Amino acid sequence: MTAQNQNNRLPNRAEILDILSSIVNPYAADSTQNIVEAGFITAPLSRMIDNTPQIGLMFDTKKDNGQQDAILSKKIKALLKEKTGVNDIQFMKPLDLSGRKHSLLNNMPANSFAKAGIKTTAQHDATSKNAGHKPFGDLGAVKSDNLEQVKHIILVASGKGGVGKSTVAANLAASLATDGHKVALLDADIYGPSLPTMFGIHQKPELNNNKQMEPLEKYGIKLMSIGFLADTNKAMIWRGPMIQGALMQMMNDVAWGELDYMVIDLPPGTGDIQLTLAQKFNIAGAIIVSTPQILALDDVRRGIQMFNTVHVPILGIIENMAYFESEDGVRNYVFGKGGAKMIAEKIKVDLLAEIPLIPVIGRQADMGEPIVQLAPDSSEASHYRQLARKISDKLKSAI
Repeated sequence: MTAQNQNNRLPNRAEILDILSSIVNPYAADSTQNIVEAGFITAPLSRMIDNTPQIGLMFDTKKDNGQQDAILSKKIKALLKEKTGVNDIQFMKPLDLSGRKHSLLNNMPANSFAKAGIKTTAQHDATSKNAGHKPFGDLGAVKSDNLEQVKHIILVASGKGGVGKSTVAANLAASLATDGHKVALLDADIYGPSLPTMFGIHQKPELNNNKQMEPLEKYGIKLMSIGFLADTNKAMIWRGPMIQGALMQMMNDVAWGELDYMVIDLPPGTGDIQLTLAQKFNIAGAIIVSTPQILALDDVRRGIQMFNTVHVPILGIIENMAYFESEDGVRNYVFGKGGAKMIAEKIKVDLLAEIPLIPVIGRQADMGEPIVQLAPDSSEASHYRQLARKISDKLKSAI
């Protein structure tokens, strides 16, 4: 079976924006400005939900215009339906974080807490001189036991950006879930969260009575990302302690429950996030994702050295975008050949997978449905399914 786009009428992001650019901004003095130029439309995507096409986007005029906003939203929906034939149009409104402290809990609307009769972190820490600089207070110096119901924490890392690490992490989590495991996926890239787009979720988590955030869930995977809590259209200008505090809250203040695997999608490089996780939590192992390029492989060496220094086991290397196979079956090694295999042999770690460059994999990530979820038995998904089983077997044999 080969995974294919199941509905040719699904528009891509550029097409959605192009359609909406014909709507003039009704609030602008300059009548030539459209609503896309005004920044009212962000995060457009199209996807299949239960075999039904859907378009989702964030619609925000930056202020309350009352009935005029309602009229504009109806106009947007009507135009998209007319031009695309898609009837299910969903709006997601981003959170307003203006003037709030950099605490994940504080960034949630106050009425969410009031309804549950819960005080915010700011209310509890109002007298603390560190409030606002350490979102969850002092981090401590011992490994956390808050995740004792999580059997295995797996880090998905890369030495540099742009190698497809997040796509690997999403499909690895989906593969483990498809195999019947209890799985969570944590997006630890504070500056550049991608999980909301890759899973098509743009909503905030709820709080339970224990003051913990309930992870969002889709495709049988528990999900958490800074992208669920912050306005990702704005630059995240946080220093190291703030980043560490945000990570600790997403780890410790989320009701993860019992899990077989927690997959953590790391930011690229060897910074505060990687060190905090290694020092505070019991990590089962790390996976390094790279392309065959020499530049990327140089960064792989540094990443492996960092994990060795902090005593995190290396489960292996994944060579992503290893080749592109044309219709006549010829493999084209766009970024070089065999680089990851050479490094794996040199430093004596396993080469876990050589995943080819396949357009439908990236397309599905943009549409909010990983290829493993769309077509679990397809040849495209088989690369991730085999990877998941290799990792599962490795961790079982290590027990």
